[in-house]
Amino acid sequence: MWELSRQTLSKRFTLLFLNPPTPQLLWDIFPPTCLAGEAWIIGFDGKWLKRYGVLLIYRDVTNHEIIWWSRVPWESVAAVTRDLERLGVLLSKVLPSGTISDWKPGIVEAMATYLQGREVKLFPQQRCLVHVEREAKRQLALHSPIEGTRILREIALQITRIKTIEQRDLWIVHLIIWHYEYGKLLTEKSFFEGNGDHKRHWHYTHKNIRAGWRLLTHNPDCLFEYLYNPLIPSTNNSLEGVNSHLDRIRGLPPSYNDALLCWKLALSRTKNNEDKHKLWARWVCTISPPKTTTLAT
Repeated sequence: MWELSRQTLSKRFTLLFLNPPTPQLLWDIFPPTCLAGEAWIIGFDGKWLKRYGVLLIYRDVTNHEIIWWSRVPWESVAAVTRDLERLGVLLSKVLPSGTISDWKPGIVEAMATYLQGREVKLFPQQRCLVHVEREAKRQLALHSPIEGTRILREIALQITRIKTIEQRDLWIVHLIIWHYEYGKLLTEKSFFEGNGDHKRHWHYTHKNIRAGWRLLTHNPDCLFEYLYNPLIPSTNNSLEGVNSHLDRIRGLPPSYNDALLCWKLALSRTKNNEDKHKLWARWVCTISPPKTTTLAT
């Protein structure tokens, strides 16, 4: 194997890093399967790029295809809305039959408004149970000295194992029993004396328990949509797998990571070497050689 320095490799692959393929290019070369007209579900998630922003990824979870992506400074409703407006034009009459996401504030309404124009309550939207489980672990400590916290955590971690309506009903019964035995923890308050510029006031003593309880009880229909709609998965694992694969990128300058992520997402749409050659040929046609300048002598 030839041993090349990082500087040499960076110079040779400059065009690749400065001109990554766009999702529109992928649509032109490999029209997504969802355009065939069959019912499908769209999944949404964001890949955090630290100080370089967020990569928003949209995936057809029914046919296991990446259909769009964009890099934005942060995961905002406005950014998602712009992407969905563009997708709405491209998808035209084959809009998705439902969505699955991590349920960020505002994202749900944007998905319903710009993809189907329906009432939010009428548009099937599933909250990713893996995200619910992850947030529950963060809010409810494993070794908490409070028994109610530990028991609520055990109930929360059962949510990804629910496969039937009967199991869901039993899970809800466990929540009701917990509230009967430990519900007082949700309303318990403490008095903060304050010092200096801090004013004295009352506050909820167990904020993490309240957050965990709200996580499991607020808008519960979004947690179990998959039990009624066989097309909708219970988790966003297909997108989580994409994100974990992107996490393996190492050794490049941070400014190049964004381009490499785009290349990985584009190549995920290719099925064989012929598709890769087709992508390469169309990509080459979209770039222009870098302009060179000469110093006057």
